[in-house]
Amino acid sequence: METASTAGLVALIVVISITPTPCLAQTIIDSDFSRGDFAALGWKAKGDWDLFRYPKEAANNPGVVARFPARKPNGSLTKTFAEIRNPRKLTLSLDYGWGWGDTVQGADSVSWMLLDAGGNGYVFEVHRCKARWAVQWGRVANNIPSKDRTWASEEIDASHPSVRNGGGLSRLAITREGDAVWSIGSKDWNKGAGATVKFIDATTNSFSRLVLLGTENFDEQVFSKIVLELAPAAQAAPTTAIPVTDFLNSIGVVSTFPDRGQPLPKTIQMVKYVGFRWVRGGIEGLTAQGPTTLQTYLDLHEQTGARFSWGLVGAIHGRLLTAWSAAGVAGPVLVNYIREFQIEHGVAKAEAYTMTMCIMAALLLVGLVCNFRVRAVGGDGFEPPSRSNGKSAH
Repeated sequence: METASTAGLVALIVVISITPTPCLAQTIIDSDFSRGDFAALGWKAKGDWDLFRYPKEAANNPGVVARFPARKPNGSLTKTFAEIRNPRKLTLSLDYGWGWGDTVQGADSVSWMLLDAGGNGYVFEVHRCKARWAVQWGRVANNIPSKDRTWASEEIDASHPSVRNGGGLSRLAITREGDAVWSIGSKDWNKGAGATVKFIDATTNSFSRLVLLGTENFDEQVFSKIVLELAPAAQAAPTTAIPVTDFLNSIGVVSTFPDRGQPLPKTIQMVKYVGFRWVRGGIEGLTAQGPTTLQTYLDLHEQTGARFSWGLVGAIHGRLLTAWSAAGVAGPVLVNYIREFQIEHGVAKAEAYTMTMCIMAALLLVGLVCNFRVRAVGGDGFEPPSRSNGKSAH
């Protein structure tokens, strides 16, 4: 019972460790202006920004939005967040539009900045027209956008009806990949066909502020549903899980028994309790009846199911191979030497092997005697039992 519990616990740990954990994007900003005022949502307004709801009769009514009225001095709406350094993937999405005015009005624009703590970063701008300059970006230094802007490589139709005329808002997304590849895109551009502008720039690699710019437009600028998400860090390549049984079967112990105060029954109890699947033991063990025998390990296997392997087999086998190799070389050399010696001293060739055979028979007899002389190591060659049990011998 205890063995099953231990094995089950190990299996559970292995399963938990190899089970992949889903990685979700971290939401840095999630601002829906219908859920509270600027302060409650963590925005700092400068200038004439307000929260506004358009008349209900307007089609595609976006509800409560952040609005910067027309013909007002420049202002800003700022959201500060914990610094993000070298993001693997950063995505900003927002709804934008204009409260009223003509569908095509190139002088109307919306713009915002993504900055670091020092006020450096990027400015993005969308104009209400069809042109290469309808979508553009530029760098920002010390909170001041550069006048040098980069336009789209081809014409983009970013014209859009006003909210009051039923146009609602357009959805736009800006993505910065880990290799500093930026993309600005909207499915609403080009009359619903969509378009994307891409560029590469690594001038700024950390971000901690999003600033919506209120500029002196002919028509009021509108923003809503602003979300900034950070993709999780890259994960290591997936690995193929192995069966739990393979892991459990690799759990074993190296032990010498039953010579050092641990009788076989206690070894069996220990193997069952811990759940070991194999045991490596030395063949030099000593029991009260003599050296450890194969039967000791067979008894262990029958009562626990554990597999076993001999200790020091490699070293012993290596010595045997060395001895056999030496004998294989020395034997023929010795035979040939004795034969040639006999012939040189007048012995007939037919009888030259007689002495050789006698010598070989004598060597075999010596080997046989040596085998019978092999005995277990004497008791004085081992530690006293009291020491092997961890007690002092006095």
